[in-house]
Amino acid sequence: MGIIRSHKALLISFCIFTIITRGILAFRPEVLLSQRPYNDDAFYALTVGYHLGNGNGFSIDGVHPTNGVQPLIVVLYGAAFSLVGEDKLLGLQLTMMIPAITDCICLLAIYFLLRRMIKSKDDTSLRHVPILGSALWTFLLGNIIINGNGLEPGLLAACILLCLLLYSIILEKRRTDTSSHTLLWTLLGILLGLTVLARIDAVFFVFAIICAELFFNKDTLLRERIKVVIILAITSFVISLPWWTYNYTTFGSMMPISGQSESIDDHFALNLFMTPTVLGDLCLVIMYIPDALLNNMVRPIVGLSIIGTIIVIGKYLQWKNYLQKNYHTEALILLAIYAIPLIVYYTFFFSASHFIARYYHPIRVLSVISAAMLLPNIIDSYRRSKAIRGAAIVYLSVGIIFNLWHYMMNFYTTASSPAYHVSQWAQLHPEYRIGMTSSGTAGFFADNVVNLDGKVNFEALKARRNNELGKYCIQDNINLIADWKENAQLIIKQAEQTGAQFEQIGSIGPIELHKRIR
Repeated sequence: MGIIRSHKALLISFCIFTIITRGILAFRPEVLLSQRPYNDDAFYALTVGYHLGNGNGFSIDGVHPTNGVQPLIVVLYGAAFSLVGEDKLLGLQLTMMIPAITDCICLLAIYFLLRRMIKSKDDTSLRHVPILGSALWTFLLGNIIINGNGLEPGLLAACILLCLLLYSIILEKRRTDTSSHTLLWTLLGILLGLTVLARIDAVFFVFAIICAELFFNKDTLLRERIKVVIILAITSFVISLPWWTYNYTTFGSMMPISGQSESIDDHFALNLFMTPTVLGDLCLVIMYIPDALLNNMVRPIVGLSIIGTIIVIGKYLQWKNYLQKNYHTEALILLAIYAIPLIVYYTFFFSASHFIARYYHPIRVLSVISAAMLLPNIIDSYRRSKAIRGAAIVYLSVGIIFNLWHYMMNFYTTASSPAYHVSQWAQLHPEYRIGMTSSGTAGFFADNVVNLDGKVNFEALKARRNNELGKYCIQDNINLIADWKENAQLIIKQAEQTGAQFEQIGSIGPIELHKRIR
């Protein structure tokens, strides 16, 4: 199924716009590259990618192995750094083309996926749904915060959408002939394996497709469904097996050490606040509620109110019947099944509330696709009701301002990361071996910075579990602690129990510098 002629130029312009608005960020000064759009944890992946690209394997320092990263994005970073050798700045700039490319893949995949989901190709009211879906993904410049943060969300979204597109192609063929399509199912299994390598919790996505095949495709013989499940399970497992093997044989666990590190502290109460907040934001589609407007006690209530409002509107406009009448909804069902274990796991069994928006990014794919599919129904209601017309105008106006503001904030910001300034100080003082908890940014730019929170440092993780980070610092010859006050004091207190002694020699913004004097 090709591109509608009037949409071709729009898709090309969307891709050009995406590459420019994402890629142009690479041309800012180094100090700004350290702050946005990449976050501190992104520099862990970038550092490992740098060492991988220079022949040192999955390592945070070129010596010690790590698995505290998502492997597929690191492999892409490794390819970028292999082109420039040891030039970290040029390699960093080159990696910023990756989110631009993955976003282009996303907007194109959304277009072709929605084209296939429309039941009646002659229904002119649905003709522009695919291009509207692509436009939503392209111009949600708030997406740059998630897709362009230097971690895996954009790559994960691209992999999920490609899987959904291929799945829709297979289902369309299944509706018109009775062939087994073994080759296509195998290809889907390979894509699923790569999706798992993009982010490990995408195993839930594999389970979602398996569940859909087993329990929802009743029109297909059970024997054929079981055959499909076996193909998908085996193929995706084989593709991702090297990473599982590496994790278990090197670190004794299937979970990356970054996940283990995040789970040490109990953030259950914060998770309960963040989940309804983020889900409410995802229901808004083109914006989210800025943190500065609401305190933590109010935000989940607002999030629940948004979700409730969307449910009420959906019942009033009969969205369920509308979707079933006009679209093949298998992709929506898959994403909904995938969302359930994501929400349960990251709310009740994981402690990283500050990353929940990133963990729920696949649900953003669901919200964007759903919004595009429902737009004709909303537009029809817009024409019939003055109240809906007024609300829509206000909503779109706020959304446009929100997206422009967030892009400007990311592109034109003059703020700089204190961790970057620590790295500059560290480069001027190579005599120090510097320990730091959130060491992603500083550790990328300065080789004498050692990770202490255990996200990418297995020995530090083991010490942190036993409340022995201070002892680890002494044993690893770390002679300076650079950290936020609370973290620094805790580490120094533990170190002093071994007979060591530190004194503060200064600070860089909120980061205190404590030198070992004994």
